[in-house]
Amino acid sequence: MTLKQDQLASTIERALRERFSRGFHDPRISGLITITTVKVTQDLKFADVGVSVLPAEKQSLTLHGLEAAARHIRREIMDNVASRTMPELRFIEDNSLKKQAGIMGALEKIKTEDTSKPTWGKSEETSDDEKGTQA
Repeated sequence: MTLKQDQLASTIERALRERFSRGFHDPRISGLITITTVKVTQDLKFADVGVSVLPAEKQSLTLHGLEAAARHIRREIMDNVASRTMPELRFIEDNSLKKQAGIMGALEKIKTEDTSKPTWGKSEETSDDEKGTQA
């Protein structure tokens, strides 16, 4: 991405986060909505917005509501984006946060299982050390 694309994507992301923090009147748009990425196309006509919604059951309905409100949201954030043209917003499902949470949960489970097992190697090492100090 070019510098112009990066700057525009960052500005759009900031404006969207501010807009999303105020909430929506559409009952389809509910749950914890997180904007994960914003990528602007090279011709600056479209902005692909990665959205993650928790709980997962509400994701498809929320994305449907966001797609329906895309023009309205675009018009609302235009004042915060200093650009001659404002890209059209396309909302895309992003499951990276859910995958990351699943991995972190699995690692935590492994950690708790690992600490509950006795460590056989350490007991042998301490007994060898004790023998060396006694002799």
